[in-house]
Amino acid sequence: MKRLLFPLLLLVLCARAEDLKWPVEIGGMLFENMETALCDEDRTRGLMFRESLPEDGGMIFLFKKPEMHSFWMRNTRIPLDILFIDKEGRITAIHTMPVEKPQGSQESDEAYCDRLPGYSSLKPAIAAIEINAGMAATLNLKVGDKVEIFQKELSKHLK
Repeated sequence: MKRLLFPLLLLVLCARAEDLKWPVEIGGMLFENMETALCDEDRTRGLMFRESLPEDGGMIFLFKKPEMHSFWMRNTRIPLDILFIDKEGRITAIHTMPVEKPQGSQESDEAYCDRLPGYSSLKPAIAAIEINAGMAATLNLKVGDKVEIFQKELSKHLK
């Protein structure tokens, strides 16, 4: 029975990902409007096509196991900082991702995707957090800093 409940719960959560907020404290600031990306569909869509993001907003991407991950700015209209988080809740990499030139009318999907830079976790990560560009510098975040909420929450997610 437990084996059936977890996939069902995950399916429900994925169906409501934009509505599900997960408050997170990062660098002493509370991000109350943090959205979740728990399933492949939500992780793929991310913050595409958004025109803005609240100052205390962002998106948490949770992965099933610690692995190397890379993000890009496909169809993303707002500049973002990305923080990759390991299973201990420590930041493995911080990148500022500027808005990229949109796909041209004569540009194929393949050509568009090929020209977009990737931003890597540098080490295996269990999560990524996207916030407004410049926020990591404002909060003086550094690789190795701990995102406290992940200590308990990540251990639950990894089971």
